[in-house]
Order: sequence, then structure tokens, then C-alpha cells
Amino acid sequence: MLLAVVIAYFIGRRQIKIADTVELYASQLLVDNRNSQGNTISRIPYVAIQNVGTRLVYFDKYIFNGREYTADSQIIPSTYSQALENFYRIELPTNNETYVSIEVFYHDLDARFWSSKIIATKSGPFGWDIKTLPRTKAHPLF
Repeated sequence: MLLAVVIAYFIGRRQIKIADTVELYASQLLVDNRNSQGNTISRIPYVAIQNVGTRLVYFDKYIFNGREYTADSQIIPSTYSQALENFYRIELPTNNETYVSIEVFYHDLDARFWSSKIIATKSGPFGWDIKTLPRTKAHPLF
């Protein structure tokens, strides 16, 4: 009987840990600019950053190629919430730049602070190879 209680305890702890996940994932998003006739006049590449964890997160700021931008604690719901447009997008360069480094700073509902690094390398006229690195703990004052 005691063994069953101990096993149940560890299973419960593991379930809580699984349900307490904070992680971001970035991918490319192409947005068409259309004229009044509906024809595509240009395509703008973006990094679409999604919260693939189970917790609600708040974007505080990001650093794009060394320049800091504020995000004012914008709420990013989990993809599990099925909220529409549940991502934050950052425009990628359309000039001759071929490499982009982004570091996103955010916090969760329990005021735990995190950062995630995103690397984008141009791989064609509109294509970008985007890699999301694992989150790390960040200092509350960034």
C-alpha cells in the first residue's frame, strides 16, 4: 500500500511538471501585400514566434541584431488554447542581410523570467532557415 502511495506521488509530481511548461518556437511567415485589385505586389517575411508551452507568457522585449525593442508584456497564449493568431511576429529584412539574431525576453504567470534565442539565415529570395534555441532563465531586470 505504501509503495502505491509513493508511486502515485511521483506520478502526480511528473504530471504537474509536464503541465508547467514554458517554451517558444519560431517559424517563417510570409505575408502578401496586395493592391486594390487583390494582386500580390510584394511578400514580406516575418518570424512568427509561438508559445508552444502550456503556460500563458508575456513578451517584455526583444533584441533584434543588437537593437532593443519593447513588447510591453504582450500576452502570448499557448498554442493549446487554440486562440486565433496566437503568435508574435517580427519582420525580417528584405534587403541584402542574410543573418538575423533575435533574443526574446518574457515571463510567465508565476513571474518567472525567461529568454529564448532565435537565429535566422536567409536561404533564398524569400526563404529563411529559422532555428529556435532552448529557453534559459533570465534576470527579472533583464
